[in-house]
Amino acid sequence: FPTTGNLRNGQLLSKILYDDDRAKVEETNYTYTMDKSDKIKGFKVYTPLVFSTFSNNDFDYVYAKFYDISSERWMLTRETTTTYEMIGHGGNYGPVSVATSKTYEYSLTNDLPFAVTFRNSDMSIRQVRYKYSTDYIDPVSQEMKKRNLVNKVLETTYLCDGLVTEAEKTNYVDTLGMILPKSVYSLHVSSPLSLAVYNSYYKKVYSIDRYNKYGKIVQLSEKNNVPITYLWGYKGMYPIAEIRTSLGNVYELENSFIPAMTSVENLRSLLKKSLITTYTYKVPWGIETTTSPSGMKTTYKYDFFGRLQSVIDHDGKVVQRFVYNYKQ
Repeated sequence: FPTTGNLRNGQLLSKILYDDDRAKVEETNYTYTMDKSDKIKGFKVYTPLVFSTFSNNDFDYVYAKFYDISSERWMLTRETTTTYEMIGHGGNYGPVSVATSKTYEYSLTNDLPFAVTFRNSDMSIRQVRYKYSTDYIDPVSQEMKKRNLVNKVLETTYLCDGLVTEAEKTNYVDTLGMILPKSVYSLHVSSPLSLAVYNSYYKKVYSIDRYNKYGKIVQLSEKNNVPITYLWGYKGMYPIAEIRTSLGNVYELENSFIPAMTSVENLRSLLKKSLITTYTYKVPWGIETTTSPSGMKTTYKYDFFGRLQSVIDHDGKVVQRFVYNYKQ
């Protein structure tokens, strides 16, 4: 019959860092809590080996038996990190210098963390809270739940001693058969706010005005309402131009695997008041050239294995070089 091993196998219990003199520098311990367990029945029909030689008929000595198959889910609930203070020189570490802990709390609706709490040696308490589509009842959130998009964080809130110090949130829209970000907001304040009022202090970072059929951003507007347009090429895989100021008509280049960059570069003379940055690519490795709004070109060279080898400036000078060595 199948045997059930330790269902916690593979979970990291502790991590210890040592210096070159093998003195302990830092130690982190992990605590897990079992939040779900279950057993299902298995059924086996078999002939015991001791009877298998008594008969030529496989059905003369047939046995049947139910057995249990166990399952458990263990969630990481706490991390405790201890840093040791160095005494003098030579790798001598003595008393604890800093002790911190990180505690996880999980949502009952999607089994994802909704709060992570940090406690430091100075007894200060910091916390990060997360909200998902399962925390909202608006139509888009309901559609996200239907499509099982429950792991996308819609809002992140940072707190210190119970007061909000920073936050960010993303609104989504159902368009083109996809659930895509519509607008992004952030909150940065000089004085912490209570949870009751912080929501009214959000300010828009940018909004996305248009996507192409692949779900790639075609135009967005920043907080100062200056539009940024993106042109896409290489079958819609990579952005080939960023244009700061609206084009009016968006150029569609997604159907061309190798776009006609001459036409794109000509936009600089047609849109003289726009800041245009263009890109070409060495598929599938990465960017091959970038040309800034001032016309300065940077070239990226790759080796045979697709690794970045050098960066060359507008004057043809190598400004960065990368060497890869193999461990002997």
